[in-house]
Amino acid sequence: MHYTKTCCTRHCGNGCALLAAYDGQRLHVKGDPDHPATRGLVCGKTARFGERLHAADRITRPLLREGGNLREISWDAALDLAAQRIQALRAVPERMLHVFYVASYGVLFRASSYLFGRLGAAATSGDYCLDAGIEAQILDFGVLTEPELDDLALSRRIVNWGRNLDAEGMFAGRCVREARRRGASVLAVTPGDPGYESFADRIVTIRPGMDRFLALAVLRILERRGALSQDALRAVSGFGCFQKVLHAHSQEELLAACGVAAADAQALAEAYADGPCASILGRGAQRYRFGGENVRFIDALALLSGNMGLPGGGTYFSSGDRGHIDYSWFKRPEAPPRTLPVHDLGRALERAEAQGEPVELVWIEGTNAVSQAPDSARLAGALRKPFVVAVEAFMNDTAEIADLILPPALMLEWEDVTRCSSHGWVHHSAKVLEPPEGCLSNFEISRQVARRLTPPLEFPTAEEVMEGALDAPNLKTSLAELRERTWLPSPPRPTPFAGLRFGHADGKARLPETLHDEPAPPTGYPLRLLTLVNKAHLLSQIPESVQRERPCLVRISPDSPSLSGLDMDRPVRLVTEQGSLPVQLELLPGLHPEAVLAERGGWMKCGRGINALIGPHEADLAGQCAYYAQFCRLENSPG
Repeated sequence: MHYTKTCCTRHCGNGCALLAAYDGQRLHVKGDPDHPATRGLVCGKTARFGERLHAADRITRPLLREGGNLREISWDAALDLAAQRIQALRAVPERMLHVFYVASYGVLFRASSYLFGRLGAAATSGDYCLDAGIEAQILDFGVLTEPELDDLALSRRIVNWGRNLDAEGMFAGRCVREARRRGASVLAVTPGDPGYESFADRIVTIRPGMDRFLALAVLRILERRGALSQDALRAVSGFGCFQKVLHAHSQEELLAACGVAAADAQALAEAYADGPCASILGRGAQRYRFGGENVRFIDALALLSGNMGLPGGGTYFSSGDRGHIDYSWFKRPEAPPRTLPVHDLGRALERAEAQGEPVELVWIEGTNAVSQAPDSARLAGALRKPFVVAVEAFMNDTAEIADLILPPALMLEWEDVTRCSSHGWVHHSAKVLEPPEGCLSNFEISRQVARRLTPPLEFPTAEEVMEGALDAPNLKTSLAELRERTWLPSPPRPTPFAGLRFGHADGKARLPETLHDEPAPPTGYPLRLLTLVNKAHLLSQIPESVQRERPCLVRISPDSPSLSGLDMDRPVRLVTEQGSLPVQLELLPGLHPEAVLAERGGWMKCGRGINALIGPHEADLAGQCAYYAQFCRLENSPG
């Protein structure tokens, strides 16, 4: 069987190089062992990607809703209709809303952003995923960057603040394991989700959302020992304000707030004092009400303990722009005329309607927005008024409310070029098989709509976009060379902030000046709802047949006080101020007693739409969705 060298472009930081073959009936995918960074890595989600490509329920023809029902139409009719709807609003572009997320890291995948950016359409603000943490690091260090993961080989200690290396981050997980084999010790700070045991020497269970209190408690220990770095103190601006925060609470108060034993805090202090110590920040610390603050205090600990600016130290959260691939082609020429917050999009659409400034057309692409946004039911209701175009391959919650569904080709069915956040290689994503007849690439869909407008919107070719992306500051190559070689390296990234010189104009780092108390749970809702990463499926890409096999799985600690009022032999439901959901309840030893761990990504139509129970909470920075600000309770279902 002939295997084609290609790569994974999906919404994941690993950026695995792949070998893929199609035998006429089945797609075969494995990791490419020759890739210098990923060295044969492939996750189960991508190894099974053929199941998604060839699923019986995949949408492969454009669908138009008429009288509440969907019917197949031709591509010409579908594209003509989309263009007509856009053309009718071209003079009032603020009444068009582009809802987009990066389901693919390919440069061509951003085509609808190019289209609606040049039309001047409205956009969403805020973020589902990382932006509160990204803004926090920019506030602290003046620029977003992180060391190479390979530098963990130089770490003496590693502290993992909640990144589940079993369920995500395979590349980082392998680097951590290799560091342990070289003698590095690893501590993991987690609310108790499974998967940390094989990556850590010691696990510290923390009350969810209280990372900032633990980081500050560890700093108090280091200060008392005289172990704060004098070089770091000279490299920060405003240490006096931070010192007031540092001394505002006793050690006992800080540890009581985060629920961590004094011995665990001492172990963390020893790790940071015995560097170089690397800090790996999870993908959840920023999703709390004070998520940005959580990240800022971890940054402060890494800095003041003397573990920034040296090989084997540093903080790992997001890689920032390496300058090795240029994504700027789709950037808006001007700011959008208005933005609607993604964390409260349903209410924002209702408000716009009530104020006489309705959104009349919504284009949704790269995200199952209804399922993935908080307050899902409200968003679904608000989206029933405008004309909704969904570029979607499956009949998920977003497709269920769409008026026009445009079925895209999927990964490995079209060519693209891409990067990832875990390493510095640029990849060619080769086309391995033809898409089903009736599917067009995301790029071609937007290009075809643009040419149908009056006057047509000028659109580059796919070749021009890919060539332009490869003319980047730190890597200049041609599409022909990348096609031939499949992957190319960018220059190795030097140790960030060497010499403790930071990205702010004065060269100094900044420290947080406020420590906020965590809001108390509302009366009647004592448990924190956590929807942590799903190892088996990427975000909401869970087959409908799998979702219908059982209710949403929910886990609770056997030590949870809430168990005293539950009959485990009777049906159970999860209840929040937003509503309730039947669940399948399991006990999970090691989970914090105040937490409930629920599967993410489920659809409302399958009775598993967990985000319908999560209110429109906003984190402290960047309009981040604060999914983990939601409290809940468990109770037996009536009857």
